[in-house]
Amino acid sequence: MSVNTKQPNFEIDNKKLFKNYTIGPKYLMMSRRDSEETLINVSPFLIKKVIDSVCGEIEMCKKLRSGDILIKTKTATQATKLFQLISLTNEIKVEVKEHNSLNYSKGVIYCNDLRGIPENEILNELKKQNVTEVQKIQKKNEDSLIETGLIIITFSLPNLPDEINIGYEKTCVRPYIPLPMRCRQCFHYGHPTKRCKNNKICINCGDIAHTQENELCQNNTKCINCDENKLDDKSHSVLSKKCPVFLKFKEIQAIKTLDKVDHKTALATYKQRHPNDTVYSKVTRSTVSYHDLPTTSNNNTNYAMCENKKQQQAKPSDPAPPQPLVSARDKPTTVNILPKNISKRTRNELKSKSAAINNPKKLCKNSTESDNLSDE
Repeated sequence: MSVNTKQPNFEIDNKKLFKNYTIGPKYLMMSRRDSEETLINVSPFLIKKVIDSVCGEIEMCKKLRSGDILIKTKTATQATKLFQLISLTNEIKVEVKEHNSLNYSKGVIYCNDLRGIPENEILNELKKQNVTEVQKIQKKNEDSLIETGLIIITFSLPNLPDEINIGYEKTCVRPYIPLPMRCRQCFHYGHPTKRCKNNKICINCGDIAHTQENELCQNNTKCINCDENKLDDKSHSVLSKKCPVFLKFKEIQAIKTLDKVDHKTALATYKQRHPNDTVYSKVTRSTVSYHDLPTTSNNNTNYAMCENKKQQQAKPSDPAPPQPLVSARDKPTTVNILPKNISKRTRNELKSKSAAINNPKKLCKNSTESDNLSDE
């Protein structure tokens, strides 16, 4: 019996309703149900045929390492139809859910006029602008909390709007970037405290916790993250906002938030921006010499021009760097790039001098001829 692959045997449930009715693209997660297996081994051709038959062509469909499928639709209507899908075939039962975070975006606004107004009242007034949550940022002043005028607003939109209406006034919306996740037991990044399996670390010196409650550590301050990454500057607290490791993970968190990508993709983007952000590259950069490079490279001319510029800017008291002993035959020829406003006579003089330096025999011959003429 032949199977008709053009019309896959899928099932939908018309009783399921999609709660997010806002207009625009939506992110969905498709996972397998009623089975211990995942969708990792399911044919991508089958998945495409089912999705195209249910809602038409979508914008993006990607398998994750967990075995689930991340889907991005073009419209909310496609998301409503895909939300009702319950099986790809008779054997493969699936469940489609709304993504927990990608369908929402968080921004920060500053509005001094909203001081003293409760968060619930602000939320009720902004619901028409797709606002789902409002949280005021407060700072501690002695024993009380004071409003700062900054408010974190959550939108039921994947893309953050540029501005929002507060009454008749328009207020700019900036992206909200949360701080990187840091464990409060071992002070490493990337996992919460509840899932930590490491020993408790002293917040001051980075060693295993050795003090009692309410007892201060008397050792020198040392950041455990900078110490493990073999960085030079590690004499600061692990909670310092100037810590290089903290700044690294803060930028990775910003890439994840703004580009809406996973940690692996954000880390790859960070490495592209900072290709020398490793201990190995620092060691290599300090040990490799320019003289180890081949002399036929075009970078030699640029290097020579940079060295000449450094020597011109150097002070007269600075000693000249030692030059290696190189014979006249092994000296590389340098090409001087002259500006256009140099006269033709000056160009010829410079060319003759450079030719004489590169050919010492000719220089000696010219010098003897000039001596003979002077004697005559």
